[in-house]
Amino acid sequence: MIQISKDDLKSYREILSGQFGVVYQVNDYYVYKIYNPTLYHSSGHEYKNPALRLPRRKFYLLMKAGKTLQYTDVLQDIIIMDDKFAGIALPYYNEGTITDILSKPYQVKRKASGQIVRNAKELNDHFIYPMDYKLNNIMKHNGNYKLIDLDDPFTKVHAHKNNKDLKNSTIVLGDTIYTIFNEFKSRPFTNDIAHQLAKPFPNQTNDISDIEEYLKKKDDDTPFLIIDESTDLTRLKELLSSREFRVLYHCSDRNYSDFYYQQFIDYFENQDIHLFDFLGYDHFYDYYLQDYAPCEVYELKEKSFVKKK
Repeated sequence: MIQISKDDLKSYREILSGQFGVVYQVNDYYVYKIYNPTLYHSSGHEYKNPALRLPRRKFYLLMKAGKTLQYTDVLQDIIIMDDKFAGIALPYYNEGTITDILSKPYQVKRKASGQIVRNAKELNDHFIYPMDYKLNNIMKHNGNYKLIDLDDPFTKVHAHKNNKDLKNSTIVLGDTIYTIFNEFKSRPFTNDIAHQLAKPFPNQTNDISDIEEYLKKKDDDTPFLIIDESTDLTRLKELLSSREFRVLYHCSDRNYSDFYYQQFIDYFENQDIHLFDFLGYDHFYDYYLQDYAPCEVYELKEKSFVKKK
């Protein structure tokens, strides 16, 4: 338990301010997160910050888990100010949040995603279920990726497994991994169609193993083969029988409905050809492929077989 005064806050450096509280850097090792006494609803209604209710059992379980957690640092201690619970002490991370990761190379996204999923699995093994995975709650420290904000009122902590909270937490985690790979931005069709293609699981996944399979698929170095409506199916089947490819269909019309996308999928499946994904009319190859591991890319035009890059 750490005792401080309001005057002490003046000697600390404010480094972050949010709805629930303000984070002060105390030294090179610790920060203090001081909760705001009052929050405001969008309607203007005031209410007491729920983080100030001091969930003793939750904090006890977090600190207990923190003794064995290898990849995630939880709260170090609670802070008392003016004889009242005011906040928590946390480790200081020196490289900030990963909000800029969307513009980073594929290798950076893949490393971050792998560590985040690994960290999430460890938290789940300790029955800690974050409900607010997002780029602002993931920080980099000495080359490693750290999950923060486990004191959030939405985070669920139990002494035993809770399937409902595990499922809800995993859904948010899956959405975050999608965001890192820009998946929402690069899709011209719905999740139902995407699920049959490059996405091996829907947004509403409830199993981390699905996310691991998704990341594994991202590491596949099988070359891409881009086809379109001019592609000769006989030649295509010959190529696929001699070498494995991930087939991308380049659509000439970006206004296809889900019905037509489904027709494409069914047609090629009936020909024993599995489409990996669609490239929309305004999708640049480089932009799409940057979200996958470096690999060879070929394009099949009519009866020619051209190495693209």
